[in-house]
Amino acid sequence: MSRTEFDRQAGWLALAVVASGTPAEEWTREIRNLLLGLGWRTKGSPTLGTAAVASPTLDVLELLSGKTRGTITGTDPAVAATALAVTGPDR
Repeated sequence: MSRTEFDRQAGWLALAVVASGTPAEEWTREIRNLLLGLGWRTKGSPTLGTAAVASPTLDVLELLSGKTRGTITGTDPAVAATALAVTGPDR
């Protein structure tokens, strides 16, 4: 269960971005842009810092992609398929 409304929205956006096949090195930027489009901002700022994009869902997706072994790059078809299954037609 999400801790906050931000976590919930950031988590769904993370799943959508990863499911779309976006390369891992672009995940944070894409999620940030989508959150900005939804109106999220860092308090007192007209933008949203990249650190603010972090969410428990993104953390899991990054771990599944091998972040513990170093920097993740490219697309991981298994992780994209997992994210797609979570966001599938029954959602």
